Amino acid sequence: MQKIGSITIDDTYYPGKDLYSDGEIEDEMLDIAKNVPVSEYNRVIAERKSWAILYHFSNVRENIVQSMPITKEDSVLEIGAGCGAITSMKRSLINAYRHQEADNITIKVGNFQEVEQHLEKKYDVITLIGVFEYACSYIDSEQPYAEFLEIIKKHLTKDGRLILAIENKFGLKYWAGCREDHIATFFGGIEGYAKDSYVRTFSKNELAHMLEQAGFSEHTFYYPYPDYKLPEKIFSDEYLPHENELNVNQRCSSSMISATDQEEAIQAGISGVHFALDGITGKMIAFHRTEGADYSINYVPEDVNLICNQEKTVPPEWITGNGSDIGQAFIDYALPLIQGIVNVPEENGLPKFAYRK
Repeated sequence: MQKIGSITIDDTYYPGKDLYSDGEIEDEMLDIAKNVPVSEYNRVIAERKSWAILYHFSNVRENIVQSMPITKEDSVLEIGAGCGAITSMKRSLINAYRHQEADNITIKVGNFQEVEQHLEKKYDVITLIGVFEYACSYIDSEQPYAEFLEIIKKHLTKDGRLILAIENKFGLKYWAGCREDHIATFFGGIEGYAKDSYVRTFSKNELAHMLEQAGFSEHTFYYPYPDYKLPEKIFSDEYLPHENELNVNQRCSSSMISATDQEEAIQAGISGVHFALDGITGKMIAFHRTEGADYSINYVPEDVNLICNQEKTVPPEWITGNGSDIGQAFIDYALPLIQGIVNVPEENGLPKFAYRK
């Protein structure tokens, strides 16, 4: 047992070896947790320019649970608490120093299956924030995800609630060209994980089926935007985005572009200058894709008022009949757009931008 402030760290079942770590950056994070007040976290995030520090110390992460019906009287079990932004030994220390003034927290360090056997009470709320996808790595079973949910179910009170946050393997960002969050490949989850993959995410229908099979007959889906890691908004089936509500956060980061994107952006700028010199104003440069198997586009001026804040939907015939996958027509359309890799300058794991002084 260790005591840090009012926090107790129970290391009874700690095997003496951390199975998950972000590496040397965790030493830096521990120093921040020890020596920087919470009110200064945003300043440190801006100065360090590190994704790990942003991810673990941003108060935006708290949004994922702030809207959930959790009261001060509820007993809460957070599985995989990590650094406490929302647990190896070092991560547990970071967690403890961050919350050392709280007198109602005990941190248990160890492998889940070992710690779980010695939980002595049932909980009103159990959270799995970015944890469920790794069940195949720490649940020794032929059906690790189903068994994980069954184990959790038995540790909930009669009216207890499970809060589970995980990426949707069919998430929009993956269709837009983002790499799969865990294995860093394009369309890695959409096309199906390798049999020996240490991680796995699911579609909405797959999750619903697993929850029902485990006895969670009542469940509600929420949709964090842009994702559950740093959610700015949280939608639900009762409150879906209004028209144009998502347009303000378009895919505009240079760290995500393909070589095709870069070349077309340059050509669009060149075309814009030529049209302006010809006296054409009040227009925007649009891409008109030519028909045929070979990919090519024309750059043409179009009325900006007819395009901006307008929505273009995916044609239904590009989606498979059961509505759970894309068809060949979509692949034929999208594949030319993601060709080529642009080497974006980086600093501390983040894109390095030029600033005007």
